[in-house]
Amino acid sequence: MNKFKLFPLALAAIAFSACTSEEVAENNPTTGEGTTSYVAVNINSVGTSGSRADGDYVDGLANENKIKAVRFYFFTANGDAYKMTNGQSYVEKNDVTGTGKNDPNVEKITDAMLVIEGATKTAPHSMIAIVNPATIEQGVLQAMMTKAEVEAAVAEQNFKEQGDAAKSFVMSSSVYADAGKKVWVADIAGHVATDQATAVSNPVDIYVERVAAKLTSTATGADGNGKYLVGETTNGKNVYAVIKGWGLAKETTDANLIKKIDATWTDTGLGFTQWNHPAYFRCYWETSRSNMGPGKSYNAYTSQIGDVYYTNPNTSANNKPQYVATVELQYEDGTKAEICKYKGVEYLSEEAVKKAILAENKDYKKHTTTAAGTEITGLTVNDIHFVATGYQVKAQLNNGVTVYKGEVDATAECNNNMGKSLAEIRKEGKAYYYTDVTHLGTAKGIVRNHYYQIEVNSIKGFGTPVYDPDSEFVPVVPEDTQTYLAARINVLSWKIVKQTVDLGK
Repeated sequence: MNKFKLFPLALAAIAFSACTSEEVAENNPTTGEGTTSYVAVNINSVGTSGSRADGDYVDGLANENKIKAVRFYFFTANGDAYKMTNGQSYVEKNDVTGTGKNDPNVEKITDAMLVIEGATKTAPHSMIAIVNPATIEQGVLQAMMTKAEVEAAVAEQNFKEQGDAAKSFVMSSSVYADAGKKVWVADIAGHVATDQATAVSNPVDIYVERVAAKLTSTATGADGNGKYLVGETTNGKNVYAVIKGWGLAKETTDANLIKKIDATWTDTGLGFTQWNHPAYFRCYWETSRSNMGPGKSYNAYTSQIGDVYYTNPNTSANNKPQYVATVELQYEDGTKAEICKYKGVEYLSEEAVKKAILAENKDYKKHTTTAAGTEITGLTVNDIHFVATGYQVKAQLNNGVTVYKGEVDATAECNNNMGKSLAEIRKEGKAYYYTDVTHLGTAKGIVRNHYYQIEVNSIKGFGTPVYDPDSEFVPVVPEDTQTYLAARINVLSWKIVKQTVDLGK
């Protein structure tokens, strides 16, 4: 089930002055530059006006709403950078403060005042806002930027830290479609005044949204001890899964600073209803960047149930985001369930698998020279080890172990034979489950300023084996294994996407 609910950003009403006069300033006759004039700006979170039939917007956390600075870029009518006397096309206000006001559930900051001195007598035509720009790595934002350059900007970072420590969330002007055209800049024509009071009475509205997306995970289907009954062994012992960590297997390494959309998109084409909502000054889909980070190991999934996780947008068709839950399999008494499989047969320990492999290779012998002569013995479990190959492992002789067939060195032959058949070993009960992150409707992906609440409803099967917890993997389901995770994803906006998953196949 997918349910729309919407989270607001902080709304900051920022009054600032802008030199937009088309007259020669009487107080500056020597330069011919424009007079100082004023424009008031309300920076609004998208979707905070009105309500939806299927849910209301809800406040974000204080760290998610914190505004440390706002950078305003100005443009000419043809999209060029609007030049100011200081050689910049932007003005930035730091340490924005003010009083909160519910309107409803919307914070408004009203005490910021910026003074802009234009290099010409022509007023700027339009503007955008970027909140918390210092978070973005150096070189992305320039002193002078055209509309096209701002729209093409790509940032590796749009927040700092993770979880409860996350801060400095970058917000940029909201992008949506209206009358078949893409909208993302604010027209400031008609909002210029020669005094502050007049400007405040006629503000410009700018709508912003966070570049990051937010995720949480809950173990809704677990028992009171956080355990899921996932199956039973062939000898009738119940096996439980305890989630040890969770996260995303596939994450984009960067994000478009300004959301990329296609105004010709349709609900049918995207797979969900109302992809675009101009009355809320926003849309619910985007084209993300496709640069993907590396795979992760079992030990890299460190987020705990109830933790908050932030990430970049990812709507890539070929690398859909995947939710991964790492688990420890346990028996009813809490001991680790080391469920293994070799040639379709279930074994309950790594040692048992080794013994099965050695039984198939009993013709290979060790020759040990003693005072009494050459002692010929079979291999033991201490003579072999497993090498991980994906989620499976292959047996190999330990370094220094030499085996013979008769009197012929057969070490290479033995390694080759043992490596032909792979085993599954859930070392100390370690395994994982995964599922695609569902957006809305049939769409798969993660969109900025959306909150994905992943509720793990059930887990079945023994999951994908993990032998080496430090080995990176791309999530797969073992062949011929009935394993699955059932999750419900609720998408809020912040905007919530809630997913309940049944983990496994």
